[in-house]
Amino acid sequence: MLGWIFAAPLGYIAVEAGWIVREVGRQPWTVYGLIRTSDAASGLPASNVVGSLTAFAVVYAILFICALYFGSRIIRSGPNFDLPVPGVENSEDLDTNPAEFVPNQRPVEAQQ
Repeated sequence: MLGWIFAAPLGYIAVEAGWIVREVGRQPWTVYGLIRTSDAASGLPASNVVGSLTAFAVVYAILFICALYFGSRIIRSGPNFDLPVPGVENSEDLDTNPAEFVPNQRPVEAQQ
């Protein structure tokens, strides 16, 4: 019944997973025919890689939690039925008449 709520992030996960598969599969850090994959591998220690991966995961988790929090606040507040319906005359204090067209009365800086 509420499975669609839990399915909301699946599109994002699919995009990220597809990007990872594509980038790892084509190895963009190597130049075909000029350098071997083993020579192009980074010399970074694994702790640096894990640290940056953890930092990205934490930032994404915080953004995801914020999106869920603010999205749930918007959904819980519901629609605002006090807003006027577009295309319907609801208020007489708003002037909805078109402006009068007066030809050849341009600002001085526009006249040449």
